[in-house]
Amino acid sequence: MRWCDVVAGQRLHGTLQARPAQVFADKEDGLLLPVPAAYDVPMFKTCKVHRDFHIEIGRALYSIPKDYIGQYVDVRADSMLVKVFHRGQVIKVCPRQRPGGRWTDRDDLPQEKTAYAMRDLDRLIAGARRHGANVGVYAERLLDDPMPWTRMRMIYRLFGLVRRYGPDPVDAACGRTLDVDVVSVTKIASMLDKATETATITVPAPRSGATARFARDPRRVRHPPRSAGSRPATTPQIRPPPTGTGEPMPRTRRAAAAPNDTISPELKQTLRTLKLGKMLDTLPERLALARTQQLPYVDFLELLLADEVSRRDTNSAIAAGPLCRPRRRPSA
Repeated sequence: MRWCDVVAGQRLHGTLQARPAQVFADKEDGLLLPVPAAYDVPMFKTCKVHRDFHIEIGRALYSIPKDYIGQYVDVRADSMLVKVFHRGQVIKVCPRQRPGGRWTDRDDLPQEKTAYAMRDLDRLIAGARRHGANVGVYAERLLDDPMPWTRMRMIYRLFGLVRRYGPDPVDAACGRTLDVDVVSVTKIASMLDKATETATITVPAPRSGATARFARDPRRVRHPPRSAGSRPATTPQIRPPPTGTGEPMPRTRRAAAAPNDTISPELKQTLRTLKLGKMLDTLPERLALARTQQLPYVDFLELLLADEVSRRDTNSAIAAGPLCRPRRRPSA
C-alpha cells in the first residue's frame, strides 16, 4: 500500500498524463459504495439424533422431535439461527446458543421424561404429593437446596420406593422421619426394608441444663491473663468442695446477671444453611453458661458441637428403630 501511495500513485501516467492518486481522489473516490458488513458464514453439518433427543452443534445441544431418534439430519447454523433438515424438509428451527449452552423444547420430549429433562421441580413435587402428604413434604425438604436440580435423583429414588413397597408404607416412613428431622432417602429405604415405618417410638425429653459429654470442669479452664491497665472483670468464684474439717465455707461474690442473649437473623439463617438449625434450641442456654463460666472460644465451640453430635446420635437411633423385625418382602 505504501508503494502504491508513494511511488506508483505519484508517477505521471503515460496515457492520462496525470498522477493516478490524484485522479482517484478527484473522480473515483466519491463514487465507491460503503464497505458491506462481514458475511455471516454458516456452518453445515450432518448430525445423528441421540437417545436424549438432542444433537450437538458448535459445542451446544439442541432438542429434536422424538420421531427422529437414531436418524441423521442436516444442520445449517449461523450466528442467529440453527435450522435442522431431514430429507430436504425443515423439521426444527432453534436460536443459536453459546458453547456449553442447551436449547430444549418441551414438545420434543415424551410426556414421562419432560419433568426430568426440563428440571421441572414443581412437577416433581406435585407427583410426590399424589403418593401422600408426607411424601410431598419430604420431596420439598429434599429439594431445599441452592442447586435443587442436583438432588432430583433422590426424588426419583423415592418414587422407586413407592413402586416397590406401595404409597402407604412410604408415606408413613416419611412422616416418621420428618418428626425427628431426618431427611435421607437411604434411611427411608432402610426403614421399609426392616418394616419399622409404623413402629411406636418414644422420644426422650431433653434434660434442662444437661452437661455435654465433652464439657470440661470449669476449674480446669485456664483463663488468659488480663493486660495491664485493664479493668478487672467481675468473675464468679468457684466454691471448692467441702473438706470435712468443719471450717466455714468462704463467701463468694454473686455474679452479675447476664444480659439477654439475642440471636441475630443472619446467624439463624447461616445455621439453617449449614443444616445446624436445631442448635438454636440450646444456643441461648449455652451462651449463658459460657458467660458465667467464662469459657474460651474453643471450649464453647466444642460444647456446641458436642450437643449437635449427641442430638444427631439420638435421632439416628430413633429412626433406626428395632433391629429384630422381619424384613419386608417387596409387593408384587
